[in-house]
Amino acid sequence: MQLLLAFPILIGLLMFQIGVLSNIPLLHGYSDLVLLAIIAWALQKKVTTAWQWCLIGGLLMTIVSAMPPGLYLVSYMLIVGIALLVKRIVWRIPLVSMLSVTVLGSFLLLGISYSVLRLENLDLSFIYSFQEIMVPTTILNVILAVPVYALISEIARWIYPEEIEV
Repeated sequence: MQLLLAFPILIGLLMFQIGVLSNIPLLHGYSDLVLLAIIAWALQKKVTTAWQWCLIGGLLMTIVSAMPPGLYLVSYMLIVGIALLVKRIVWRIPLVSMLSVTVLGSFLLLGISYSVLRLENLDLSFIYSFQEIMVPTTILNVILAVPVYALISEIARWIYPEEIEV
């Protein structure tokens, strides 16, 4: 059931990201709700399908993005790996984990994107890309990290109800 829910949740977030949030840029940065949902899902206590959600989200982003194929899939897999590592180490402070993985993951995704575009011989200034795209995107992602984490936490509680001790 967890895997089947990934499709409507991630597609809905992707539609909201494309339809609404793409019209609210900060400089040239845009938020990535799919990334935030995947991070939030990976940080949930009882979740065992983080890699599958990562795969679905990466494939969805690959379909709608103009970036080279596989970029989102590889980036999201690295970020989920980091999130699972952070969950194992800092599991008692989930909100701090969400914010730290969001910052790290945003810079990682955008750094990989910048590197791939440079390899394709696009003339991009690193300073401009950093100031106008990377930092604003990370700020938007951090702003949206808390509400997305709350939404995904509720979904996880619905799927994995807490066992009440009698």
